[in-house]
Amino acid sequence: MFRKKILFDAERMKYPNTGLYHFCLHLGRELSILFEREDGMDLGFYVPSVVDEFKANARRHVHPLHKIGHYFKTKPALWHATYQLSDYIPHYPAIKKVLTVHDLNFLREKEQQKQGAYLKRLQKNVDQSEAIVCISNFVRNELQQFCDLKDKMVNVIYNGNNINDALLPAKPERPGINFERPFIFSIGAVNRKKNFHTLPYLIAKNDLNLIISGDLVDKQYYHEILGVAKQLGVLNRVFFTGAIEEAEKYYLLKYCYLFCFPSISEGFGLPVVEAMSFGTNILLSTATSLPEIGGDVVHYMESFDPLYLVELGGIIGQGALCAHSADAVKKRAQLFQWSHTAKEYMNAYRHIL
Repeated sequence: MFRKKILFDAERMKYPNTGLYHFCLHLGRELSILFEREDGMDLGFYVPSVVDEFKANARRHVHPLHKIGHYFKTKPALWHATYQLSDYIPHYPAIKKVLTVHDLNFLREKEQQKQGAYLKRLQKNVDQSEAIVCISNFVRNELQQFCDLKDKMVNVIYNGNNINDALLPAKPERPGINFERPFIFSIGAVNRKKNFHTLPYLIAKNDLNLIISGDLVDKQYYHEILGVAKQLGVLNRVFFTGAIEEAEKYYLLKYCYLFCFPSISEGFGLPVVEAMSFGTNILLSTATSLPEIGGDVVHYMESFDPLYLVELGGIIGQGALCAHSADAVKKRAQLFQWSHTAKEYMNAYRHIL
């Protein structure tokens, strides 16, 4: 029986500890399970040679020359481009394409001239694709505003939740950090879009520690955060752990006094879903997709004004920022499941084949 070949582009897995790595990892695993029961389609992976995951089903390894063009002995019926700005999409019209759009964050992060170049690349990939998938309604709205979709199908398929229920939390061990003391926690690559410099204000009127985990991507911005903390007199209570293991992350999410995610540029907001999995009390910015993901079971920062944040910190320290029901928070986290995400993508594949 003839089986239509699907190639899942996992090229972004060459960058570990990133959202795109985990998107490919978790969606690829769930799709693999679904395809075991699929008679009419065969799933293969386009992966970097250094990545062991999906090695058994690797049909093609990433090569820089593929940016110029692909040569296939047998062309796949469908190519799933999992990154909106990918340079690796094959140009054969006979190959159907599904394009996942995670964000248009370059509109907020890049200077105007570079924004135009990124929009041109995105439009090119949109033009090549038969189906577009956005990871939130916020992203779909921005895509509709800034790209010509030519009446193409655009679905919203939420990402899943990366939390592994079988993995037990493990308390981190870092010199000079007391993880027993009540703390506000945040996580993400330390760069300007994460807006971490707003967080020291939240501990100026209380005795809480602030713990931030993630790679120190922007050293200049890291020192700016420390400068704010020093100015407020809280430098001795602000700690950076660097990158952390999954079990350590679970501990920090589960036992933090408050999870705060002040990011100003997100397409989805996976850390929010992960925090909700533990029923944690959560405080978010109102920027981009975060209200869509957090819903009505979290709190929101009304402003980034320093005076407001200091007063908010006083409310937090007094325990007056009322926690939502832990059960309600966990229930919302259950809306985001990779198994459901995979089924929705499978439907998208079938629709265009």
